[in-house]
Amino acid sequence: MQKRTYLTILPDNRTVALRAAGKLANGENALEYDRSQKLWFAKDGADLERIKEWLPENTVAGNTVTVGTDLSPQEEFAKVLEDADFVLNDLPLMDGKLHRVPTKEDSDGKQSGVYRGYLDGRPAGWYQNHRASEGKVNWTSTGSFTWDPNDAIRQKALQAQKRWDRERKELADFDRMGKNLTRQWEKMPAPGDDHRYLLRKGVPATDGVRQDKYGNLVIPLSNTHGNIRSLQYIDPDGKKNLKKDAEKSGNFFVVGGALVPGMPVLYAEGYATAASLNMATGLPVVMTVDAGNMVTVSQKLKETHPSVPHIILGEDDFTRKDNKGLLKAEEAARNIGGVYVIPAFTDSERAQAFAETASFSDFNDIHASRGLDAVRDQLAPVLDPLIPGWRDSFVQETLSMSDSDKTTIVEEDIYREYLAETQNDALKASPVPEVTLTQSVIEQPVPEATPAQPVIEQPVPEATPAQPAVEQPVPEATPAEPVVEQPMPEATTAQPADELTAPENGFAFTFGRLPGDVSPDTEAPTVARIDLDELLQGLTSRQDGNTWVYALEGKDAFRDYGDRIVMASPEASENDRMILAALLSARANNRGAIEVTGSPEFITKTLTLIADHNIEVHLKSPEQRAQFEALMASRNEQKVPDNGMTMTQPEQAPVSDVTPSPSPAAQNAPAQPTAAPSAVPDAAETQKPAQPMSVIERETLRAGLTGTLMDAGPAPYQFNEKNTPSYYVTMRTKQGAKTYWGVELEQALIDSGKQPGDLVKLQFKGKTAVTVNVPVKNEDGVVTGFMPHETHRNQWNITPAVNNQLLTDNPDKVAPAQLAAYDGNAFWQIQAQVMQQANLTLATPAAQGHSLLYTGPDGKGQPAPEQAPANTPVPVQSKAAGSLVMQAFDADGQVLAHLVKGHGDYLQGVVRHENELRHVLGRLCTTSDGNRFLALNTVRDDGSLHAIGHASPVNKLKGAEVNYDTFAFQLTGKDAPKFAVPLVSPEKIPPALHSKLGFTQAYTPPKAEEAAPQPRQQAKPAMQHQPM
Repeated sequence: MQKRTYLTILPDNRTVALRAAGKLANGENALEYDRSQKLWFAKDGADLERIKEWLPENTVAGNTVTVGTDLSPQEEFAKVLEDADFVLNDLPLMDGKLHRVPTKEDSDGKQSGVYRGYLDGRPAGWYQNHRASEGKVNWTSTGSFTWDPNDAIRQKALQAQKRWDRERKELADFDRMGKNLTRQWEKMPAPGDDHRYLLRKGVPATDGVRQDKYGNLVIPLSNTHGNIRSLQYIDPDGKKNLKKDAEKSGNFFVVGGALVPGMPVLYAEGYATAASLNMATGLPVVMTVDAGNMVTVSQKLKETHPSVPHIILGEDDFTRKDNKGLLKAEEAARNIGGVYVIPAFTDSERAQAFAETASFSDFNDIHASRGLDAVRDQLAPVLDPLIPGWRDSFVQETLSMSDSDKTTIVEEDIYREYLAETQNDALKASPVPEVTLTQSVIEQPVPEATPAQPVIEQPVPEATPAQPAVEQPVPEATPAEPVVEQPMPEATTAQPADELTAPENGFAFTFGRLPGDVSPDTEAPTVARIDLDELLQGLTSRQDGNTWVYALEGKDAFRDYGDRIVMASPEASENDRMILAALLSARANNRGAIEVTGSPEFITKTLTLIADHNIEVHLKSPEQRAQFEALMASRNEQKVPDNGMTMTQPEQAPVSDVTPSPSPAAQNAPAQPTAAPSAVPDAAETQKPAQPMSVIERETLRAGLTGTLMDAGPAPYQFNEKNTPSYYVTMRTKQGAKTYWGVELEQALIDSGKQPGDLVKLQFKGKTAVTVNVPVKNEDGVVTGFMPHETHRNQWNITPAVNNQLLTDNPDKVAPAQLAAYDGNAFWQIQAQVMQQANLTLATPAAQGHSLLYTGPDGKGQPAPEQAPANTPVPVQSKAAGSLVMQAFDADGQVLAHLVKGHGDYLQGVVRHENELRHVLGRLCTTSDGNRFLALNTVRDDGSLHAIGHASPVNKLKGAEVNYDTFAFQLTGKDAPKFAVPLVSPEKIPPALHSKLGFTQAYTPPKAEEAAPQPRQQAKPAMQHQPM
């Protein structure tokens, strides 16, 4: 860094100063402008004698002017710091020195807040909450201060000079410290893989990691030139420290060797996370010490590696109010034009994190909980297009923790929500080593059973005297669009007396990571299956402490403890439907291997239910596997031809992956008996039904299927011209190409805004109520409004599968399904009333022929989609619409804002923006932390909306009383001022509307009004403009 001298050159004497300074020996100008400091400075080698009158020490102060009569600078700065979660015991010290204070998230005496304040010239300063994501924030007083332009620029130049000289000294000190640390690091030995921290994190020590004499891991942090600038120390318990007085910003460590030319650059926060990602991908991973430093490091490496993709693999600090990991990952990706991915956790993992029984925030946590394959699954959507076949070199693996170490359940995440393997594929699958998890058996008293007590209670079709002994299931109808299946009529059947045993009142399942076996496709001759789809539709869940309680038809069925499932009550243990729900929950959550614990009679009953309903699970216990095989062998010996077809069928050609549910027409058609193989009709005469989805496939589809959208469009069902028109969606999933049918898929695709090639998540929600906006037309056919109409449809959801990927092409784009609609005709009708009541001359078009006005989740205006999304109803019309809510005027009597109540959660009217009065639609929105604000959009005659700012209710003022009757408006634009807009007659506003506006307390009349001795001396109405 070269020497420079800052000067006090004002705009009116810039030309004179440049002419006086002249040029350097190399022909360059002697003076240069520092845009960051907004000051001129003399370069190294400039003749200071020629510009001595602009040296700070020679600048003479002129006249001073006092501006403002509000809070003192210390009080104003204190309010700003408190809003940033600083904990202050007194007013901040404005002495130009660095001060550290605790924040609301600090404990054990930590001080993560730092600030520096100045009273020279115009009071200013800066602050930073190291536990927040916003970084360093500059502050300038807007309250009372004394202003002297000459003295202000003198102070500014002096501070800039001190800062530059300090940075030069720090750089020299950093260079010297870096050389010393390099010598120390070179003498340290490499650590062993038995280091306690490495064992706990499940990662090895990569090349470059050292261990000091105190047992700490030592991570060298280098700059882009490869020079070590600092060291990070990690003790065996995981506590991390950086070398004091060493350079931190912009330095990093690459886990897994040097960056590979032409390959993507991956970034991670912390050594363990970077090591897990290196193990999962085989690629070098750039490690930064924290989320804030990732922003700086990624910018530096983008400059040295501009032509390769940059992928930020951030953390999800979802348990913290300020999700710094997510926000900084997004910021880093935005700055370099890259993408970011954060880990996706299951509901159980998130619950454990909130309960503080386990830590889940980064990819190392997923590695430790579910293994490297789970990490790879989450990275696949980003890496697959960049490095085809990158996973081929990795062997599919399972968790290999010992029983005593394993405490959490392996659950699926959004990248593993693929269809279950078909029955034949699962039977042919290669065996995978099992994982046994710690189990817990809850013993409960066994009630006595009478000989007449039925053992199996399940819905079956009503039997007639002529019905054969062997249950003949109704053949599957021709699949078309999914519908909600209706439950069968219930009946009771009893087993022979020699099979009747006392039911077990309590049992538990324990789970492993092994993919489930598929039970043989056989069933007991005299047992009818329970409708599993109908059963699952009635299953609900709620969280109770660290466990999840599942209820069936309003009654508690079982509890999920993470590593086991336990029936909720003795009655639940006797209920076949609840036992089946527990089994299906275990299998649907991809737990694979299970073990049943309880009495021998109960185990036999559970195994019988597995066999009866072909539940796709794998039994961990060898004894239970042998018992199950014996049960199936016994059944195979007694097996008789089923529905006229023998169980031994000739090998058939593979069936297409078209797997819809039956259409209503097909479902209502009478069931026809299935012919024997010798009597199969010609395919040209009878349409061959598609391969039906298994229960697990259907449940997985309801949970959500992830894949790449390949194609979609209208076509005859199954592409057969003889079938009725339908709509198809084809996805490429882990199991291959899958095609789904349903007329409602077209609207779902429209609502998603997704295109072929996008990674999406397809979810079938069943038949649900939806609301559509029906245009209301007059006799001439002109639209005069919209009326919400509720109907029922099969609902599909298509959403982005990687919702944490930065959309650099259009970060403000909103999927149609996320839009909110407002009737454009109703808007202009109310606007005409506003113009008349407020005596304004702003032109308004006729209130007919307009379309809907759309806003996103943040309230900002959005362009209308090509096709109107479903289930986006317009607000119900309010009788109070048009009543004045708030208004304000400037010093010249011009309208600043005039807003009336609209329909629903909307206000509308006019706001002065960029010195021009504009039509405005405001939508009341809520931030992630529950605070309300009013998003403001201008509305043009063509129906387009443009965001111009926001307004927030004033619920707190430092050193002043709040009446809960004022909004603070902040509009966009250069130097746009903040102004206050009070409510009109706040005492008359209904409490519900007052609360909906975002005020935390009811309106409080000003005390000055009560103390006024004479009525005519009372304060003016609140509608008068009040400065902030």
